[in-house]
Amino acid sequence: AGLTPGENTEVHVNGRYTNAEFHYPTDFSGAPVDSNAYRVQHRLTVGIDAKTRLSSSMSGRVMLGSNEVSDLTEDIVRPFAPTLPVPQEVNTVFLSRNKRRSAEGMITLHLPAASTLNVGGEYVEETERSTNSEGPVGGATAPTSSFDAKRDNKAVYTELTATSAAGSSWTLSARRDDNSDYDAFTSYRAGLSVPAGLQSRLRASISTSFNAPAFNQIHPTLYTTGSPDLKPERARSWEVGLEQVIAYGTIKLSGSYFNQRFRDLIQYVSGGPPAFLGSYSNLAEAESNGYEAEIILTPVSELSASASYTRVKPRVAEVSDDYTGDLAPGDPLLRRPEHSGTATLTWARTRTGSLSMLASYVGERPDLDFAEFPAKRVILPSYVKLDVAGSAALLRSESRRYALSMTVRVDNVLDRKYEDVLRFPAPRRTYLIGARIEGAM
Repeated sequence: AGLTPGENTEVHVNGRYTNAEFHYPTDFSGAPVDSNAYRVQHRLTVGIDAKTRLSSSMSGRVMLGSNEVSDLTEDIVRPFAPTLPVPQEVNTVFLSRNKRRSAEGMITLHLPAASTLNVGGEYVEETERSTNSEGPVGGATAPTSSFDAKRDNKAVYTELTATSAAGSSWTLSARRDDNSDYDAFTSYRAGLSVPAGLQSRLRASISTSFNAPAFNQIHPTLYTTGSPDLKPERARSWEVGLEQVIAYGTIKLSGSYFNQRFRDLIQYVSGGPPAFLGSYSNLAEAESNGYEAEIILTPVSELSASASYTRVKPRVAEVSDDYTGDLAPGDPLLRRPEHSGTATLTWARTRTGSLSMLASYVGERPDLDFAEFPAKRVILPSYVKLDVAGSAALLRSESRRYALSMTVRVDNVLDRKYEDVLRFPAPRRTYLIGARIEGAM
């Protein structure tokens, strides 16, 4: 829901609740051996985004968010025993609850010479609690182990953008994150776009980023020991590209080369006897370099089409001396296709509706088959998926102050069978139907 309580103020509130139940009769190899394993999940997400203009050159924005996930996994199993008698079946229950709260504030200053300065801060708090319980089939269960952890992250950031009278534009930004579970980390981004002739532009950018270790990697869990010394996964990326507009602006061509380097990748390390509890460590580095090309067509204002193609070579660059797995420098990264592309076609008319089609191509990519030990490398086949979406205006008041429209989206229209992860079939044809109400106070 979006509200405009004043001429210079906007407030948007969104909420989403999901109640889902999953039944999975297969083991790790995909064999259907267990008919009573299931998982129930409840998820509630709420967000508030408020913007206001404080003066002719300054505006403010506040964003609040909350995400809660409750999971219940239950199964009836027969404990393993190497000798007779065969143990009785037991009922196993796993309960977990995750909470994430966030608050962010930002001030935007509109400066002279077509420049803008954004300054902001963010606070995020995460908690997770989980319990394993066991008991007789049909009887009460009792806790056997538990996990309880909490962490927070404080961040400040700034971004400066500017555009010159000659048409050049640039961006400089930086962010500092201070997390209670790992050392503080600073990331940055710099970008430049300049005219390069008749209706063409040259662009370039460089940036750094990081991926914080997950809760269950730093803290001890029911199945792993804690790894408090884990460092965030780091990435450095740069790219250069060229854009060209032709045919009086109806066709736009672009091409770019990108170079990415990933350091301190976190890998799982198997544990030994007697507990066989695994752990995590920063064991590998990788690179992903490639090319991307795109064409955008807008023959008329109501119709547009685009197509893009990406070729990339994601490879292992280095491995740590502590690494005991089978990855070696030069090996392709799992589940990353070398070839991919998209094609879209969109028609939209104001006060009438819209219709769009998206075709996605994903090329062959390597994966591991855990049905064998040690797991062997396999190649997942390529696939093409087609998605269709549309909206239609149903009702509109004579004063045009209120309107009702219907939205429809069909994912995987052709009902294709494919797997992004081996032995985990992706969803087949999926329908989503909704409505949108718009009005003015």
